[in-house]
Amino acid sequence: MVQEYRERAARLQDSVLVRFTGVSAIEADDLRLKLRGCGGARLFVLRNALARLAFAEEGFPELGTCLTGSMAIASEGDGVQIVKTLREWGVQKKGKIEIRGGTLGRKVIGPSQIEALASLPDIRTMRAQVLATALASLTQVLGLVNAVLSQVPNLVNDHIRKQESSGVSAA
Repeated sequence: MVQEYRERAARLQDSVLVRFTGVSAIEADDLRLKLRGCGGARLFVLRNALARLAFAEEGFPELGTCLTGSMAIASEGDGVQIVKTLREWGVQKKGKIEIRGGTLGRKVIGPSQIEALASLPDIRTMRAQVLATALASLTQVLGLVNAVLSQVPNLVNDHIRKQESSGVSAA
């Protein structure tokens, strides 16, 4: 059992620790199903003593201080979507879960930082925004190149006329 906790702690990337209060098995299953839609995220109920030990061994001792009461960790998916889903579910269930901490990459973050993540767009939206910005810049560059190239025939014709007017043959 300790080895399983160590393996999970070693894989932590984007995760959120939550405290459960009065959550039924049916509600927990509903939350697990919603989290699956966040890039395949999973929700694991924790045994605090084992989790504290595994977190400390894997370089997350700060997470151990968050472990009081009935705890679970949501991980293995899109971190921003996990936070948004947990927050929305918590509002619907009127405070049955409390965000206690988590990780962003391999860095431990607190509840306020996790809440800030909820204001970010999901990864697909961010990729689309970056792509749109890059394409807009590329379109502007191509427009500039096109404007310069469209002037080349005029410049060549002007050069030919100038040569002819000065008496030098173009051929």
